[in-house]
Amino acid sequence: MNEAATEKKPVYKKWWFWVIALIVIGAASNNKHSSGGNADASAGAGASTETASAAPTEPAITISAFELATAYDSNEAAADAKYKGKKLTVSGVVDSITKDVTDDTVIGLQGTNQFLSVHAEIDPSQEQKAIALTKGNSVTLTCTGAGEIISAPRLEDCIIN
Repeated sequence: MNEAATEKKPVYKKWWFWVIALIVIGAASNNKHSSGGNADASAGAGASTETASAAPTEPAITISAFELATAYDSNEAAADAKYKGKKLTVSGVVDSITKDVTDDTVIGLQGTNQFLSVHAEIDPSQEQKAIALTKGNSVTLTCTGAGEIISAPRLEDCIIN
């Protein structure tokens, strides 16, 4: 009798359905993140080569991790307009060195409080340098601003200087 009751549950009420759904959503968002830049680059390449050549010549914005976290804490929309998609040179104190769900190395830099740090996703070519770091080290990174997730500023494609 118990087996019959279990079989009659709708699919969306079974635990494995939600596990598969989360995996599919995660994979889709990762593919969107990975290929999003390529689609934009190929679409924009024919439209304006002037824009593509102007971007690399802009100097990096120099800012501390604390200042970046404070800017996002004060006004996320204004901070996005100023830093998102821009080349940044960020200095700060290493709070953590971890791996994310896609096995990328992420350095946490001290932010405005002990719970929310600036998350810097390290370029794979820099992994050995990241491994050599320890919590408390001062570090300077050159990255691309990637906005904020759950009150934590994000940086991508970071090179350890």
